[in-house]
Amino acid sequence: MKKKFLVFIGMVVLLGLFLPSCMRYEDITFRGIGNVKIGKIGMNESTMEMDLVFNNPNKMGATLNTAQGKA
Repeated sequence: MKKKFLVFIGMVVLLGLFLPSCMRYEDITFRGIGNVKIGKIGMNESTMEMDLVFNNPNKMGATLNTAQGKA
């Protein structure tokens, strides 16, 4: 009984490792910018908020929490 259980656990682990590699990944594409808001304007630093719109055709989701850039 213990041997069957170990074989079952081994198969589950192997499937868990190999099945995600079978999925086809498609690139996430940038669609546009929306809701642009200008925050603080200064001589040394200015801030701006905006929504970046992306299309993710994959079944697995993705989240971008924060991003920074210099211009």
